Amino acid sequence: MKCYICVFVCFTTKAVHIEIVGDLTSEAFIAALKRFIGRRGKPTEIYSDCGTNFIAADRELRRVGASLRKDEPVNKFFMEESIRWKFNPPAAPHFGGLWEAAIKSAKLHLKRTIGNQILTYEEFLTLILQIEACLNSRPLCPISEDPSELSVLTPGHFIIGTALTTIPEENLLDEKISNLKRWKLTQQLFQSFLETVVR
Repeated sequence: MKCYICVFVCFTTKAVHIEIVGDLTSEAFIAALKRFIGRRGKPTEIYSDCGTNFIAADRELRRVGASLRKDEPVNKFFMEESIRWKFNPPAAPHFGGLWEAAIKSAKLHLKRTIGNQILTYEEFLTLILQIEACLNSRPLCPISEDPSELSVLTPGHFIIGTALTTIPEENLLDEKISNLKRWKLTQQLFQSFLETVVR
């Protein structure tokens, strides 16, 4: 099964949220946006490139909003809670530097980590969420001005109120794939991802 990833990046906290989508349609993006909002909250603005799926999704959200605005209480709520969508100028991907960097990083590490492996949906989802947690654990700045204090502020602090952690795992990097159970395969791939990030 072929699938794609949709990467959301917060401009304020630099937090990364990754959703898996089955295709590049506006319907798939709207479903991913609903999942994002359900777990992270509704953004006030969305910035994206001029992809046809994004433009169609914006058009659909505006159509729904326009039909809801006929009812005065709903209209007031929608105006207060609406999402403004802003598109890059055509042929100007550098305007999306923040999210383009996150997409590039996610793609690069996924290609290096997965290679030619064929993963089940569950394995891919597990790996994606572990990578998301890793990206949200990168340091933004020191928490203290004391040089002996090693704690740093990360995007994870803004998401859950503290640093993101994982369950300790045995080192599986030297295991042969054929000897691994399928669940250990995702852990080996994630450890491989961590090695590429640390380098």
